[in-house]
Amino acid sequence: MAKTIGVLFLVLIFMTGVTAAQDARSVLQAASTAMGAANLRSVQYSGNGWNAAFGQAYSPADDWPRFEVTSYTRTIDYDSKSLKEETIRRQGNYPQRGAAGRRSRESSDRMRSEAAVSPGT
Repeated sequence: MAKTIGVLFLVLIFMTGVTAAQDARSVLQAASTAMGAANLRSVQYSGNGWNAAFGQAYSPADDWPRFEVTSYTRTIDYDSKSLKEETIRRQGNYPQRGAAGRRSRESSDRMRSEAAVSPGT
């Protein structure tokens, strides 16, 4: 009797999991259709904040040298299989110690990178 109840319990759990997976799939499909994901050609996002020179701390007790990121933009173009990333950063109020990013507080770095994926990759 206990074995039969255990098997029945497992079958019910399995059926519930399959039903939930099918329901989640339909919910995601409906959301994708509502957002127009099938027609998505490019994505662009931007922001600001800070970044650090990984592994370039002046001493083991100090934080990594930070830079204020005043502008960051990444554009991904799915049609041309390429992306463009632009970053503007400055030293800010963080002390200039060690070798990472020696420059005056007023100066800014403008970094731009572009990448393209060749056909067939």
